[in-house]
Amino acid sequence: MSILRATAFFDAPNLFHRSKDAFDHQHANFDPLALHAAVCAAQGWAAHSVRYYTGVPSRQVMPDARSEWDRRLLSLTRQGVLCVTRPLRHTVLVAGEVITREKGIDVRVALDLVSTARQKAWDVAVVYSEDQDLAEAIADVWEIAREQSRRVELWSAFPENLRQVRYRQIKGTRPFVLSEALYNACLDPRDYRPKHLRGTT
Repeated sequence: MSILRATAFFDAPNLFHRSKDAFDHQHANFDPLALHAAVCAAQGWAAHSVRYYTGVPSRQVMPDARSEWDRRLLSLTRQGVLCVTRPLRHTVLVAGEVITREKGIDVRVALDLVSTARQKAWDVAVVYSEDQDLAEAIADVWEIAREQSRRVELWSAFPENLRQVRYRQIKGTRPFVLSEALYNACLDPRDYRPKHLRGTT
């Protein structure tokens, strides 16, 4: 029996917010390659490819944050991760506080799930998110698999239930619960911030 090829679809903002709620991590500090490799090792899959989706801040409004993200994404791209970005929308309040909004990330993940399923690009799709907005795309993928008469597996990976935070898998997928120990073993030790901010909290 051949080993199943598993592709990762990282909804980075969603996973960051869930890990912040569950594990109190204050930055998107996970290493997607290491995390997907650990999940695949636990399931006996071949880690096939990693797709990473995130919003990026405006260089004009948040120059330091944008510089950090540029460095992070360049590093991931050089390691073979397919990075897909969308601009964050900023609202600057009178007091100078900046509110950011994400737009279009889940739509892009949904479209890519469907298109790669049609291309038979993977046997297992692991969506690192529990965003129920992706449920329709998951249903479409199951229909494509039936049309192609082939076996696929669809999973949602998300943090375990700590601190009274309750998550559930995307409808139509199986859950892979990320323990705090597994998550913490897959952190990226590099500091991508501009030099003048390194060493600060």
